[in-house]
Amino acid sequence: MLPDSDPGLVYKTAWIPEAEIHYLRFLMEGYEGLATLSSEAGSSRVTFQIPESALEEALALIEALSREIGLVLLPDPGPT
Repeated sequence: MLPDSDPGLVYKTAWIPEAEIHYLRFLMEGYEGLATLSSEAGSSRVTFQIPESALEEALALIEALSREIGLVLLPDPGPT
C-alpha cells in the first residue's frame, strides 16, 4: 500500500529477488536524492519514492537494474 500522496513525489512499486534488496539499498544510497526506497521485512516488493524532478533519471536507473538484478517494475495502481 502506498503512503498518502505527496504532490512532489512519484511512487513506483517493483518486485525484486529478496537476495538483491540489500544491494539495491546500497546502490540507491549512492544516488543521494534520486529516490527513497522502502520495503517490508521478508517481502520482495519495494517502493521507490521519487521526486518529480528526478523521475526521468530514476526510471533510467530502474530500467538498468531490471536487466542487472531482475527488478520488475509493477504497473501503477489505477484510481481508487
